[in-house]
Amino acid sequence: MEKKVGEAKITAECRSDGLSVASDLFATYPCRLHLTSRPNYTFMQHQNQPDEDDKGNSIASKALTCYILGYGGGLISGDDINLDITVKPKASLVITSQSTSKAFKAIPGRDATLVKTRATVGHGGLLFLVPQPMQCFGGSKLEQETHVVLEGGLGLKDVSKTNMQQKHDPSLLLVDWYTGGRKNLDGGVWKMETFHTLTTISYSKNELFPSDLESEDEDEDKHDSVSQIEANNKKLSQGKYDNKHDLVFRDTTRLSGGDDLIRHMRHFNIVCMVALIGPRVKVASDRFLEKFSSRDIYDEKNDREGDNLSSKKGIGLNQNRGEGLNSENEGLLVSCGKFSTEPGSKEHDSGVIVRLAADSLEIAAKFLSKHIGTLGGQLDDDPFLEILT
Repeated sequence: MEKKVGEAKITAECRSDGLSVASDLFATYPCRLHLTSRPNYTFMQHQNQPDEDDKGNSIASKALTCYILGYGGGLISGDDINLDITVKPKASLVITSQSTSKAFKAIPGRDATLVKTRATVGHGGLLFLVPQPMQCFGGSKLEQETHVVLEGGLGLKDVSKTNMQQKHDPSLLLVDWYTGGRKNLDGGVWKMETFHTLTTISYSKNELFPSDLESEDEDEDKHDSVSQIEANNKKLSQGKYDNKHDLVFRDTTRLSGGDDLIRHMRHFNIVCMVALIGPRVKVASDRFLEKFSSRDIYDEKNDREGDNLSSKKGIGLNQNRGEGLNSENEGLLVSCGKFSTEPGSKEHDSGVIVRLAADSLEIAAKFLSKHIGTLGGQLDDDPFLEILT
């Protein structure tokens, strides 16, 4: 069988009226990209609507939503999928999928299935990268990489950056999750041959999208700049770092299926990592940190809307149980913490990392829907809720 190399590209930009639109959309077999046909409007279109609310928070546009689709039932050995995403300044983009991506049993003598995603996000932009989980069937061999470059951002070299400037930093919410396969087929779950996932997040040291790009020559310079970023992302995936980027986050997982992995995974069938950076996801970040950045057990049954856990000790927290954030009989294990976006400094916002393991996709999706949802109305729909309906 001939090796299938699929490429897909999408560029989202913000128009003068505040709408996020796709200025570039391209895909080759076996990839497909589909934009939703729902109206893409903004709060700012309403007459006399201010750009900020009474708390000084930016009123962002509804995000453009793009679905990743494919021809056929899933991915086979030798498939090489490459997705390039560009979110220009102030634009908002959601990348998701209609169902789990299925990696089928490896074909002897053929290469592993490869899935690579590279993204750049400009100042004030939001990328909500949440494809549905990768489902690894028994005997499958899969490698996936995700590399995100955020423009400037968070004052990596500028300790004098003001709060107003930080409000225009790029924002990212990335979900990387995978399942053990099919419980009733392939001899059970966690029977894949090999699985490797790599995620990196970095900041560019230079401006990627200069605001005064008007002429064709300047547009060409911008294109060259983005192309250089994409080339540097390839170096990041190989562990080669240059002086044009500051790597702030790197996460990798390597699994070999079989009895040992089944024993370690216990009853869990899905593993998930969520990374959050930037002002437009700060509310969700703070919510995770407030409720889950503890070794205590969080009992949501005793939590009430508006409770301040730091001031009401004992409410919502079942302390000193020694089981991490594991809610009994809920099939869910959660942990949460920060990672620095500027080495050696505590003056600027940090990124937030959430990890969870769940018995089923539905349990994980319900949890993420509750605590992320539509990001306070920035999205048209809750992508996690779609899994449950």
